[in-house]
Amino acid sequence: MPPPSTPRPGHEPGGPWAPSPGIRDVDLGLTHDADVVVCDRDDVSGLLTAEVLRGAGHRVHVRDLADVLADPAAAPILLLGDPTAAGPAEETLAGVRRHAQGTHPTIMAITPTADPAVGAELLDAGADHVLPRPWSPRLLRAVVAAQLRRHHLTCGATAEHGAATC
Repeated sequence: MPPPSTPRPGHEPGGPWAPSPGIRDVDLGLTHDADVVVCDRDDVSGLLTAEVLRGAGHRVHVRDLADVLADPAAAPILLLGDPTAAGPAEETLAGVRRHAQGTHPTIMAITPTADPAVGAELLDAGADHVLPRPWSPRLLRAVVAAQLRRHHLTCGATAEHGAATC
């Protein structure tokens, strides 16, 4: 639908209800270390995913896939919302793995459908875990918590030093 020729009051550029393209954590001034980096072409879906995980106490950063490829995230988990939307899954996941700069993030992919063939394609392409859309918030939180526990076991985190050692 084309934009109206005259914006509604408050929806004009700079107005309180004006759409803002690509709201990301950087835009919001959040500069924390993250446990999870969420990349999703759909801003609303990405922010919803981040809020579900933040509600469970996770430190979450929302970034564009292009930003992650240019400046890799150092988070233990990279959650990709439909990596097939950016092109072939093999290219997207290979690009993420290639730019990991010594880190080995767990790559979780959210599929656009529950079709097992799509999930298998993403796993074959290099994803570590696949979660079909629509996902359950409880399942998402549980899978992320399990992956973080696994990461902390393999990185040598202790009760005294926690995740700061990873």
